[in-house]
Amino acid sequence: MLYYGTGHFSEQILEWVTPLSPILGWNYGNEDEYTGAITRWGHYNTASNWCRNLPIIMAASDKMPPLPIHEVKKRRYRFQ
Repeated sequence: MLYYGTGHFSEQILEWVTPLSPILGWNYGNEDEYTGAITRWGHYNTASNWCRNLPIIMAASDKMPPLPIHEVKKRRYRFQ
């Protein structure tokens, strides 16, 4: 189910969804209005539209070993 907006229609959708369901992406409007409704109905929100690497991270399976992680050396920065 996808929806956009807040108000009566979105409340009906959130009531219909099974509790503890992830609500993916980010909507518009005031943050407290959007996340408040999700919280009231017992769900959780991930702003997955801002996590561009999420599909890659979730693509791993038991049949495919995870890619190796390479350590990156920390650089020293000069602040003025």
